[in-house]
Amino acid sequence: MNNTKKVLKYGKCFGKNFYLKGDLPVVPAWKAEMDRYCFLRYLFKRKLDPSNVSEVSRRINHLDLLYRTQLYRRIRTPDNYEKRGKDLYDYLADCLFELYNEDNFYKKIENGEPEAVTIIARELTKRKKSIKKKKPIKGQGEFSFASKYCFFLKRDSYPIYDSMAKDSLRFYSDGIPEVKTSKHHAWKQYLKELGSADDVYGVFKQVIKQFKDAFNLDVSYRRLDWYLWTFGKAIKIIKDKHKEKHKENPPRDVILSLIQENAKNAILSLQE
Repeated sequence: MNNTKKVLKYGKCFGKNFYLKGDLPVVPAWKAEMDRYCFLRYLFKRKLDPSNVSEVSRRINHLDLLYRTQLYRRIRTPDNYEKRGKDLYDYLADCLFELYNEDNFYKKIENGEPEAVTIIARELTKRKKSIKKKKPIKGQGEFSFASKYCFFLKRDSYPIYDSMAKDSLRFYSDGIPEVKTSKHHAWKQYLKELGSADDVYGVFKQVIKQFKDAFNLDVSYRRLDWYLWTFGKAIKIIKDKHKEKHKENPPRDVILSLIQENAKNAILSLQE
């Protein structure tokens, strides 16, 4: 079975026959995930004037809750919105509305430009909740949400940026010079200055391209995301269980052997 067929076949197995010792399911049931995806596809596919703030608010609301980007934990709703009976998603919809005619923002999405993700992430970062010394909450949820928002508007142009996908990319690409993941130092560096010329999402998209080329994958971003996310979830569970017992991260061969041993029917390594 070639790599493309593996991704197409096993990328949909979000929970089928996928268990570690102790009957702990690694990921949610596939049907539930598919239902969430189909609902969001329907919501974003409807023809919509981006200036329709209430509909944009609805999209942001459902995307945040169903795809667990946790904007409600990261961004504070201004007092003047709360007094008017509006919530966080109304506020963020207004923020996106401000971008409507700015630098042809929605044209950038239509053209599949990575910069559109950066623009949304930058706007969200400006509005982060503050902690001590007025520093923003750390994390990459802004890029995660922004990439998902653009993905559902034009899914053939925007791979989803999240930690599970990045863990999979790093694991698969270990020792492959064509894929420049090297502990993701570039991404960490770019996250420090969202307003700089450096583009964290552009870097991510380039790594995805390198990954597809290295493994000769002829698959859509949607299919590849399902595959990488599933594998990334497995890596996280295995690392957590191993660290709990051995107080250190498991070596690569241990991760791969556990997946092959406990989940043969759900996912296979592209490097087999």
